[in-house]
Amino acid sequence: MKFEVMPIDWYKRRDPDKNKPEIKNVEVIGFEKKDGGHCEMVVEYTDGDTLNLNAYISVNDGNQRWTVNGMNQHGVSVLVRLVE
Repeated sequence: MKFEVMPIDWYKRRDPDKNKPEIKNVEVIGFEKKDGGHCEMVVEYTDGDTLNLNAYISVNDGNQRWTVNGMNQHGVSVLVRLVE
């Protein structure tokens, strides 16, 4: 399955981090089309860093698009959308 990274806008609460590396690749492990389900997300950055995130699966009732929101214990959050 293919996923597209979606931007998360935290700038209303914090200054943007201009030194933040870009996301190179996202792998979602254990994804099932089950609203409220859980899976794992592995995120690779352009600087070579790799993070493992716990993720929550949800579906938008209006447009029926599936999203996966991953977060770790340090507050790093990545949101992806399933491309069908």
